[in-house]
Amino acid sequence: MAGIKPAVAKSIVAYRDREGIFKARRELLDVPRLGKGTYTQCAGFLRIVGGENWLDNTPVHPESYTLAERIYELAGGAPEGLSSLDAAALAAELKAGLPTVRDIIAALQQPGRDPRDELPPPLFRAEIDPL
Repeated sequence: MAGIKPAVAKSIVAYRDREGIFKARRELLDVPRLGKGTYTQCAGFLRIVGGENWLDNTPVHPESYTLAERIYELAGGAPEGLSSLDAAALAAELKAGLPTVRDIIAALQQPGRDPRDELPPPLFRAEIDPL
């Protein structure tokens, strides 16, 4: 994952073991060896399930939370309302990039989605016994 090297991963696990489960993505900034640059690179990939902010369980990056909240509000505060939004018009209205708006709409329609679920299962070599 972008920015997460083995030493940083160990720091994340040690922090979680010491402090308990993460309640918000911003807590990552308290992890030793995980600076703002690494946070910027990895925040959108890490999910906080059942945290303080439901957007932490989406691929929406924290720097886009205000935009995401506005989009969700314009959708009537319901995932069903997102499909009726005109992304191009919304991007112009909110002064945001069209790809960003499209990505946010897709993310808000399926919070908690794991993109790996849509990939084919891994293929194992027949001569290796997976235990």
